[in-house]
Parts: sequence; structure tokens; C-alpha cells
Amino acid sequence: MKFYLTYSGKTSPLTTIKRYIYTFKNMPNQNSIWVRGEDMYNINLNTLKKSNVKNIFLHTYALDVFGKNKVKNFIEKSNKYGIKVHLWMQCFYNGDWINPLTCGQKYLNKIISRAKSYAKIPGLAGIHFDYLRFGGNAYEYKGATEKISSFTRDITNAIVEVNGGLILSAAIMPEKEDIYYYGQDPNTLGKYLDVLVPMVYIGNYHQTYKWIGTMTKYFKANSDTAKVWIGLQTYKSDSNPVPVSVTKLAKQVNAAYDNGGDGIALFRLGLTNFYKIRTK
Repeated sequence: MKFYLTYSGKTSPLTTIKRYIYTFKNMPNQNSIWVRGEDMYNINLNTLKKSNVKNIFLHTYALDVFGKNKVKNFIEKSNKYGIKVHLWMQCFYNGDWINPLTCGQKYLNKIISRAKSYAKIPGLAGIHFDYLRFGGNAYEYKGATEKISSFTRDITNAIVEVNGGLILSAAIMPEKEDIYYYGQDPNTLGKYLDVLVPMVYIGNYHQTYKWIGTMTKYFKANSDTAKVWIGLQTYKSDSNPVPVSVTKLAKQVNAAYDNGGDGIALFRLGLTNFYKIRTK
């Protein structure tokens, strides 16, 4: 997490570089995978280690299904394998979209309170935000982007007061029109978050490996100082959830790394053919 000093009503990223280097200097492996909460015990840590995947985005549903103590034990076990666990939490979608502008401060405080409670879990490496956005209609609301940006600032500030050593990341849409449709300004979000994870899913978007490279370059140039881990779809599409071959997955990984990506994120466990994945 990056610290910001406040003076005369303004925010200065004066200590950003020191904190940024501290967060990542001992983290040469930035390969990650999303894991649904109910799949926590389906994770083969040895397979992940051999595949060179050293970060897990574990959905917070695991806390509901298995309880806090078992999640803590899983984090401890993962750390022994050299694998970091980040809790993956949803912000403005819970089966239905929640409007960040009209949901009220009580709801926003509830999300922040949840994040602060996660930050206290021993051994946790980070918190990963999902649905930190509007559902595609941000253009209908004045101040939509400002609201997402200010909420991101507020929740990261609250977390760092509890645990300043966490890596804070967010999944973002893989479009150059993120501001218009989703209220996500990657340049501003990159001031508050350590990692941005654009979900560059070629199956859902009916795109090519070249598109992965194009979007990787775009987000690297438009994410302020945040690292960029490229989200990759490990299966054909949401309408055809069949894992792609190792050869095809490797082409996606190469497209991300060859075009400047700092890391990759595989979506998701249960639909992935593993192999020894390269790093940057």
C-alpha cells in the first residue's frame, strides 16, 4: 500500500516510491490465480508452486463457508509453500448492482469495516477489490468516476491504518472507455492501489493474443505507479467454460509479459490447465 502525506488540504505522493519499493522488492513472482471461496480446499498448493503461481486471490466467501480460523490456517499453510494469499472482496455487486452514488454512507462504511477486519488476519498478503465500479452505466450519473476514485482512496487509507504492509489491488475492466462506462479511472486508481488487474479475457471479448498485448501496453501507460497484472481467461468463454490448452494459455501469458505486464492473474482455479508459467 502506498502512503500519501496530506498538507494544506492537498495530497502528495511524497512517500510513494519508498513504500512501493518496500512492497515489491522481495516479490519477484507476481503470478496469481483467482479462487472461489468454496474451492479453498480444492487448491493443490504443490501444483501451484510447481506451476510458478505464487499468489492466490481467495474469495471472502471462504470465511462464510469455512470460518475465520480455517482460513487463517490455510493462509499459514500457503505461506509455507511460498504462496501469498490475498482476500478477494466484492464492493458494489452482490447478485445485484449497487449504485455507489446512492447506496448511502452506511453501506460504504460497511464495506470499509469489512476490509479493515480482513486486514487484521495474520499472514494475509493483500486485499483484492472486485466490482469496484458501476455496472456499465456510469455515464448516466454525474460524479460517477469521482465517487469510485474517492471511495478507493478512503478504503485504502482505512486499511493502511490497520496494516500498512498489505498489497492492495483491484480488478478493472479491460477497456479504454473504463471511465465512461464503469467510473474506473486507472490513472487515479493507480495512485491509491499497488496493483491494477485488467481482466483481458479474449474469450468473452472475442479477441486475439495481439489484443492482450495492446491492452497491456495501454494499462501500463495509464496506471500511475501501480503494477499491472494482466487477468487472463483460462477457459474458452463464459458461454463455453472448457479449459484452453497449455499451449494457448502460454500464448496469453507471453502476450502479457512480452508487452510489459508486471504479472498475470489466471481466472480461475477449476478451469485451468497448469504448466510452469514464466515470470517477467
